Amino acid sequence: MHKTLLAGTQIYHVIVYLSPLPQPNTALAFFVGYGVTFSMTYRLHRFYL
Repeated sequence: MHKTLLAGTQIYHVIVYLSPLPQPNTALAFFVGYGVTFSMTYRLHRFYL
């Protein structure tokens, strides 16, 4: 699930960056991707440590 969500946010970020949409969309895509990355890191550390 994490990989799919991360890939979706990256694709959305590229689409928003290349189209004339307002700025909060780019930041939203970035921070959702950042949150997914943090969630993957947390789950990895919780599982292995």
